[in-house]
Amino acid sequence: MSEEYNNVILLSIDALRKDRINGEYERNVAPFLSKLAEENTEFTNCISTSSHTREAMSSVLTGVYPYKANKKGLMPENAPGSGFHLDAEIISSYLDIQKGGFHSNPFLSRSFGYGKDWDKLDDGLYLGNSKILTLLNRFFDKLLNRHYSRAEKINEKSLRWIDSHQENFFLWNHYMDPHGPYQPPKNFRGKYQENPVSDREAQKLLKKAINKPEEISEDEQQTLIDLYDEEISYVDSEIENFFEELEERDILEDILIMIVGDHGEAFGQNGFYEHGEALNEELVRVPLIMVDGQNGTIKPSTSVIDIVPTILSVLSKNPGNNIDGENLMDIADEPEKFEDRIVFSQDTKDHHMLFGGFNGDNFFLFEAENRNFEDESSSNLEKEVKKYAKRALDREDVSGSKEEVEEEVKERLEALGYMEEKSR
Repeated sequence: MSEEYNNVILLSIDALRKDRINGEYERNVAPFLSKLAEENTEFTNCISTSSHTREAMSSVLTGVYPYKANKKGLMPENAPGSGFHLDAEIISSYLDIQKGGFHSNPFLSRSFGYGKDWDKLDDGLYLGNSKILTLLNRFFDKLLNRHYSRAEKINEKSLRWIDSHQENFFLWNHYMDPHGPYQPPKNFRGKYQENPVSDREAQKLLKKAINKPEEISEDEQQTLIDLYDEEISYVDSEIENFFEELEERDILEDILIMIVGDHGEAFGQNGFYEHGEALNEELVRVPLIMVDGQNGTIKPSTSVIDIVPTILSVLSKNPGNNIDGENLMDIADEPEKFEDRIVFSQDTKDHHMLFGGFNGDNFFLFEAENRNFEDESSSNLEKEVKKYAKRALDREDVSGSKEEVEEEVKERLEALGYMEEKSR
C-alpha cells in the first residue's frame, strides 16, 4: 500500500457508533461517511480502548493503552480534578512539521495535558484570555445553552489554519456533535423526529435516561435515538463540506485522511444510556476509515492505538518502542498475519476497573473488583485479558491526589453531563 503523503488529517468523532456507518443500520444517517467507507479502506472490527472519551482519546493521540497514558496509571472516576493528566508522548511530539488541533472537548484540553508540542491547539476554552473577556464568553455560552463548538465552526477554524500551512502539516479535528446532550441544529431537527423537542427538553430527557433508565418509555427512547441520528446526519454533512473545501484547494489528493469514532453510545442496551462505566460492544466498537482510495474491507481486530503508528509511518517518523499499536497499512496489506490479534479496553465503574478484550470474533469482559486472576479453564482470550488487567493494575497509583481544574473546565464538563449523578 502506498505511503507517500506529505500531509495527514485525523478526524475523530465523539460518541459515534459503528453501526451508523456503511449500511449496518436501518437509516442512512451518514451517507458521506458510508460512501467513504465503501470506497476506501475500512477496518470493520476496530475497538476503542474505552467507552469514555478521556481514556479513548488518550490512546488515539498517543498510540498506547490508557493505563500507560496517565501518570497515575489507571484512569480515575469521571469527576474532574480526580488525578488525570496526560503524560505519554502525544502524536504532535513526534512530528517536526506544522501541527494543528481544533476541538472543544474539555477532557482533551490544555488543562489535562493535551497542549504540548502543537503549533496551534484551539480547544474551545477561554483560558489565557483576560478575566473580563472570559467571564463574558462564559456568560453568553450559558445564556445560549452552548456546550461545545459545532462541526461547522471546527471546519472554519481548521481550514483557515490549513490555508496558511498547505505544505507538510498534520491536522486533528475532533467533532463533538453526536455527544450528549443531543441538540441537532435547526436545519436537521425534525429529520427523524415527528414532533421535534427543544434543546432544553432534549437535555432534560437525556439526564433522566442516565440517572433513571428504568423510567424511560419506548417513545422517549426513540426520541433520544432520533436526536442522536440527527446529530450524526449533521456532522456527516459537515465532514462532506470539509472534503469539498479541501478539493477546492486542490490538496485533497496529497493528504491521507483517517476517520475514527472515540467510543460508541448506548440507548437502553444493558440497562443504561449514553456511555462510560461499561465495555459492551455498542460502546467500544467504532468506525475506522483510512481514506486512501484502496476500496478494501479489513476484518482482523484493530484498535484506536493503531492510528499513531500509522501516521508516523506515513510521515517517516520512528517512535521507537514507545507505541503499543500496529501500522494499519501493514494490517491492510497482510490481514492474515493479524487474524488472531487481541485488542483491549478498560474503564472504571464504582471505583474498580473493568477490562475487555476482542479477538475478531468474540468479546470477553472482566470486572477486576476482587483482583482474582486465577482461572485454569480460561480460553486464550480470557487469559490475555487478565494479563492485560494485571499489567494495568500493577501500574496503579492509589494515592488519591487531586489535580486542580479551572472553573471554566468544570462548567463545560457539567454541561456535557460528566458530573451528573451517574455521569458517563
